[in-house]
Amino acid sequence: MKERNWINLVSSLKHDQCILVLGPDLSIDCATANGSEDADYVEPSESLAAHLAQDLEEEEIRVVNDSLISITQQYEDAPELGPSSLRSRVATFYQNETFSPGSLHKRLVSLPFSLIITTRHDSALENALNDADKNPHVARYNMRGNLRDNPETSMEQS
Repeated sequence: MKERNWINLVSSLKHDQCILVLGPDLSIDCATANGSEDADYVEPSESLAAHLAQDLEEEEIRVVNDSLISITQQYEDAPELGPSSLRSRVATFYQNETFSPGSLHKRLVSLPFSLIITTRHDSALENALNDADKNPHVARYNMRGNLRDNPETSMEQS
């Protein structure tokens, strides 16, 4: 990167003109998961897949593949479960599980960003922000939803 680009980036950071955008592959340290040094940590997506697979097995549906994509497709296609049940189950999973932030989360929240967008559904980044006394405002957006699913994005009627 050219020096002027670095200077512009640092200046933008200092003047709160940058947005941190994080993708789905932000890792969580095994050592800090669940607050235990010896915890056997499972990625949230793997844990969700296991919960959904258990639901399928309880309905006596044989799980044909252990990938989250495959399991969610089976769940959605199952007459006993379906898309509504899948949405409810996933929402409940992410609302009830607590995901501990890793060292990368802690380093990221120490940076001077006033807006962070992440595509992950777990609470690790939110927990890291709370741990750093940053009191985040958290909003979720459902790209397939309607205004009821995305109340914070609806336009006020005048």
